[in-house]
Amino acid sequence: MKRTITFIPDNVTVTVDDNTSLFKAVKAAGVYVLSSCGGKGNCGKCKVVIKEGSVEPGKSRSYLSVEEAERGYVLACHSRVKADLLVEIPPESRMQAKHKIATGAKADEILRLMKEAGGCLESRIHRIYLELPPPTIDDNIADFERVRRGLDQAGFNAAHLHMNYLMLSKLPRVLREGAWRVTVTVLSVTEVLEALDIHPGDATKTRYGAAVDIGTTTVVVPMSTAAP
Repeated sequence: MKRTITFIPDNVTVTVDDNTSLFKAVKAAGVYVLSSCGGKGNCGKCKVVIKEGSVEPGKSRSYLSVEEAERGYVLACHSRVKADLLVEIPPESRMQAKHKIATGAKADEILRLMKEAGGCLESRIHRIYLELPPPTIDDNIADFERVRRGLDQAGFNAAHLHMNYLMLSKLPRVLREGAWRVTVTVLSVTEVLEALDIHPGDATKTRYGAAVDIGTTTVVVPMSTAAP
């Protein structure tokens, strides 16, 4: 049997199976509710109010005051859907306005203000396409030195180029797979150029970026794709 649940004040409606966890229904609707424990049932923060319909409250009462219980509060993670519902996400269980993630025009405005204030928005990570000369009897430097020279010639100061063991171990194979035409991903930190990865051929056309906001209750990972 299917049940219809409407969450207010977001006015979002979702249909779930009977006996579904109300916490799962909240997630299915894309509605935010506090939950430090991730729905495991031991933080007592995912409080919602049943305005219409009924649920099986489980152990909700042990986390609620008498007044809250009388007003229809339950814990979403402990409650099972037993009827069509109208559920309110109260202010104390919602992400506060000052913590909302800026998107769209608001995010563009923040970026504009940061630029005007002199903030640096340039990425320290670069992808550089190199066409390296293959080794010869007269030019028999090591693969590492060949890449460093190529980066220097491309305008990057590679005097302090660093490659970890994984990079060094794949370097000979990738250089030869790409017929000495490769894309090197580097991170610039002060005077050090850290080689993060290397790909055969020209891999500069598409780059992917991720910014991770590690909060106390939620981890947000907005993804973006940018041309070089």
